[in-house]
Amino acid sequence: MREAIQNSLDARLGLEGEPVRVRIAFHESSDDVQRSWLASAMAYREEAGLPIPQEWQQGIVRWMTVEDFSSTGLVGAVDTRTGDFWNYWLNFGLSNKGKSSRGGRGIGRVTFLIASTMNSVLGWTRRRDDGVELACGMAVLRAGQYGEHFRSTHAYLAAEPQGSVYRLHDSNDFKRGLRDAFRLRSGVDEADDSGLSLVIPYPHEGLSEDGIMASIVEHFGPAVLEGTLEVSVGEEPVDNESLPSIAKHCSDHFSEPPVKADPNRYVSLLREAIATRPADLVLQLQRAFKEEVLTFRDSEEITAVLALLDEDRQVTVDIRFPLQQNGQQTETRVRAVIARTPRTRSSIDMFFRDGMYLPDVVARTPHGFDTILTVDDPPLSDYLNLCEGKAHLSLLETNEVKEKLRDRGYRISEKRLVAGLPEMLRQLFLPDASKPDASILSAFFSVPKTEASKQARRDKTKPESESTDPEPIKKRIQAFEVDEIDEGLRVRGNKEFDDWPTSLQLVLAYADGSRKPKWSRHDFSLDKLNVDATGCSVLSRKGNQLVATDCTAELSIQITGFDVNRELDARLRRVRVKEVATDA
Repeated sequence: MREAIQNSLDARLGLEGEPVRVRIAFHESSDDVQRSWLASAMAYREEAGLPIPQEWQQGIVRWMTVEDFSSTGLVGAVDTRTGDFWNYWLNFGLSNKGKSSRGGRGIGRVTFLIASTMNSVLGWTRRRDDGVELACGMAVLRAGQYGEHFRSTHAYLAAEPQGSVYRLHDSNDFKRGLRDAFRLRSGVDEADDSGLSLVIPYPHEGLSEDGIMASIVEHFGPAVLEGTLEVSVGEEPVDNESLPSIAKHCSDHFSEPPVKADPNRYVSLLREAIATRPADLVLQLQRAFKEEVLTFRDSEEITAVLALLDEDRQVTVDIRFPLQQNGQQTETRVRAVIARTPRTRSSIDMFFRDGMYLPDVVARTPHGFDTILTVDDPPLSDYLNLCEGKAHLSLLETNEVKEKLRDRGYRISEKRLVAGLPEMLRQLFLPDASKPDASILSAFFSVPKTEASKQARRDKTKPESESTDPEPIKKRIQAFEVDEIDEGLRVRGNKEFDDWPTSLQLVLAYADGSRKPKWSRHDFSLDKLNVDATGCSVLSRKGNQLVATDCTAELSIQITGFDVNRELDARLRRVRVKEVATDA
């Protein structure tokens, strides 16, 4: 649901005050009309030795529909492989989404195939720009010999191959037949309707209306409360009015334990986060450095806010700082809502960009305070979108992200500030643990006043300018860097690293939208790919893992032969000689 609604929000028309409307529904039928659309894909599954849903053999068809309305629809030329339309259906790992989009990797569409137990999806769209109605679909099968032909892994709902794409069925009866068979766009005026409808045949049993509503509330709560997103699940609307009762009813389905344990507290924090009233505290930063936040720790404003927190009040904080692009500065804002966590409860720690939850932007120690951070400032939202990874779960600092930021004239410090705010804001309202406080022992011990203690008190009263700054912590320098090349990648030594020689372990898999994608021997095997290594000794390359020893600063390991239409997930780490020997 996160991916589906993200796509719909990206296709928003941008009309002032016009919400994104999404409708999700489950259907079941024993009519032959739906079977006729799935019969050929099911026949190929049977021939490929893939499992057939039991309901199909019983004459029952189940399906799920995900539709958005008054959106752009699936745009792009239908005769161009790299256009938006065929990028969606054919080019996994590629996307034409702009920097302001919530998605940008082309990974999200995989989730629709995964949601279907027969790994299939059908699509119908009417585009706003030209009014054209199109129908397409795909099924993931198994590559192999089928009669006289060798078939690849994907089959498409199309008339015939046409160059690097497919010629779609252009009959109005065909497109209307798909729409009517699967009950798409029911009750909607065709003249004003544009958008995309997806059909997921035989959805997994784990998908339920309650679970979907919980996902919407958890991942898009601010957008729902603000009225920019309207969703209906079956007959149940998820909107500003119904969200509190849905959160309580569906709490068992939340993924975050603190939200599951106390949905009312979560909704209360969300409402405060979208409130338009002035903030209780404004932190005006001169530079986008997270350490500057802590300079406010002993200010009168923080003391006043602590008094409000001690009264169990929710406090809003605006963190304002300059966002630089190509030498030009734009004032931007992150809004935070902070409250003391009730006793015996775990702290809520959530970050939203444009109303969408990024679950990995969290504090290391989220105890003591509930915080919800929101970014709805367009320049900052566009910037942060460039920093998000495959599944838009976190803010990354990979070589690819750094290159994208540099190409658009940005710096990295703003990302570091925003990513560190969940931790920094908590530290702002907690006692400074780096300064020892001997007074906590005064009730237990009588400490004699020595000359050393008197000198310590005198030193404590010295102006800040006379104090000696602690030695800065040295930045940890990574030994290896990874570059993307045609049909693969290159691992090279980092010139700033100086602890050579060393050893490395490289683990590869095709990205599938998850945090730790799984590798299959049917994907690739490193011992069968092209590996060109210099500046090291390759100890082993087997399956999806490569181990190299005696790596020097001149290290270069180039691996090619991967599927160019799929994105690689590379995990790289230094290993000790003993580890290498054991792994080998």
